Amino acid sequence: MVHSLPKSWVLFCSLAAILSPLAAPASALLQPGTAENANSQASTKLVGQKSEKILVTIDPGHGGKDPGAIGLDGLREVDVILPISLRVAKILEEKGVATQLTRDSDYFVGLDERVVMARRAGANIFVSIHANSIDNRPDVNGLETYHYHRGLELASIVHSNIIGVLGADRDEPLLDRGVRSARFLVLRKSEIPAILVEVGYLTSPTESVKLADEKYRERMADAIAQGILEYLDRGSNVSLNSQKSTPLANPPARKTPVNVTSPGTTPKFPLQEVPQETTQK
Repeated sequence: MVHSLPKSWVLFCSLAAILSPLAAPASALLQPGTAENANSQASTKLVGQKSEKILVTIDPGHGGKDPGAIGLDGLREVDVILPISLRVAKILEEKGVATQLTRDSDYFVGLDERVVMARRAGANIFVSIHANSIDNRPDVNGLETYHYHRGLELASIVHSNIIGVLGADRDEPLLDRGVRSARFLVLRKSEIPAILVEVGYLTSPTESVKLADEKYRERMADAIAQGILEYLDRGSNVSLNSQKSTPLANPPARKTPVNVTSPGTTPKFPLQEVPQETTQK
């Protein structure tokens, strides 16, 4: 025989059934394997992941115990290329492009470390900035841009932008020494499009004066930044750029005449001895 329950007891049980899920602990509400927990875990995984935004690594060469080339009147390579690099990064940031500097003041960073820094940050392209020199050849001057296996398109665009600006000067225009391939460490170990820009010769009487001038360095930086932006604006596949060219079997050496340029590029300079270039750049 079934006995009917008091109405007050029925009301109490109904309220308990409604309120019990609200009183349950959070761990009981979000059990492993539920859709809600999966969403929570997915959100957590986003923290610390590499950004989908384009990232450009700017690499001012040398630094600290390694001042780089020493030019006329004691002009040091590090004092030329750091302000150029800082300005390039600033311009790119202002245009919405994320940047990474391998150094932002005068301290030493190893070559392998520079490449590793870019790789760990998930950089899309790598731009190393240097200044050149050659002993006993004050007549040698001009711009050279190097690549190895993935940076040909980037090198060509940046180089063209620099020549388009500084090569158009009425007085002592910047000489175009071409886009070249070489086995510099920071280029050959990079898995992304990577280039090395030699902005001029510190041992040239004319170029050493220009490179010591702040306004000239600013124009150089503006042209490099514009070249990088043009490369990105062209929709180049910055992460999977398969452009390749045949690298030099050996890097250029002092007093060894070479005339290596990218396919389709006609050098605008006579065959000359090139400065000492090693794989250690």
